[in-house]
Amino acid sequence: MNVGNRDSGELFLFLQDKINTLRFDYRYFKTVYFLQYRQKMYSKDELKQLKKEFWEGFGLFCENLPRFKYKKKRWILYNTKIKGVEMKFDASREGAFVILELNHSNESKRLEMLTMLEKYKSVFDSYFPDAMWEILFVKPCGTSVSRIYKQKKGIDIHRKEQWQEFYPFLSREMSMLEKAFNELKELLKEQLDS
Repeated sequence: MNVGNRDSGELFLFLQDKINTLRFDYRYFKTVYFLQYRQKMYSKDELKQLKKEFWEGFGLFCENLPRFKYKKKRWILYNTKIKGVEMKFDASREGAFVILELNHSNESKRLEMLTMLEKYKSVFDSYFPDAMWEILFVKPCGTSVSRIYKQKKGIDIHRKEQWQEFYPFLSREMSMLEKAFNELKELLKEQLDS
């Protein structure tokens, strides 16, 4: 029936029915969206357990990588043999991060190290392309650092179903960062010691 052929009473009932249908559709959409994307609040202990499970899962993922098949040691991370230079993984609600952190307590030394790394930016770009270079980053604990990092956005450590997106990104990007670092390691040591 055409809307123009209805009297005011029928039109009112027709419109009311459509509005109720839209309200129901909106409430249904809102409920489904909320249930699908709500963010669970974790207690401190639950969050600690969640992160423990995540990193144990990452360890198991790495055990199956051909690179680590017969090796006990996996990643360089804190063992760079250069004071104030560390490589780190981070997984959070903001995504996955692979980081080369310059955390020397002396700010001028830290900036000198960053300047040296910038000289060899082409090496980083060949192994670790599209990395972000951050001169000053203040960590949650208040410490100032410089860092070179890559981030994968759109994934959340609180969603276990997304962990399989974290693991390949973290392992692939850390492998590439380590290759870049190993190529520059001796040059950096020489320049820092002189």
